[in-house]
Amino acid sequence: MKTMRHLFSVILAMFCLTANAQIDHASRSADGTKYGFVDKNEKWVLEAQWETATWDASMQVGVVGEFKGLKGAVNAKGEFILPIKYSKIRTNPQSQTLLVAEERDGSTYWGIFTAEGKPLIPLQFKAVLYDRSKSLFECTTTDDQKKFFGKDGSPKE
Repeated sequence: MKTMRHLFSVILAMFCLTANAQIDHASRSADGTKYGFVDKNEKWVLEAQWETATWDASMQVGVVGEFKGLKGAVNAKGEFILPIKYSKIRTNPQSQTLLVAEERDGSTYWGIFTAEGKPLIPLQFKAVLYDRSKSLFECTTTDDQKKFFGKDGSPKE
């Protein structure tokens, strides 16, 4: 049932696109129950269909999902770049990446994806920080070891 709902959301998002419209920010539906994305003139680009939505204009990525539930990410065309299945998604404009968390076996595991939804660093770390001054991700393993990765996901010493 959830798969059908998500498929319907994707199809609906595709039909709701306005030609050459640019998303400016997230906005609530008239009844206040759903969020979508509007342009600077408050015209819908992606109709309100999610319980939560935020837009990162610098990355052209929206984080959407359920109020106290799962999250996904969409691009400006309304295409899902990450399905609604993650516990947390945060945009990181400094590295132009998505910090993504998923719950497994009672623990939270973090990883990094590109703004296009490609995995850079696997979802296996208990913490992930970005050091802008060094252009490095500092990832903490479950046994408190530090691992470092470049912005492209390559391991660093």
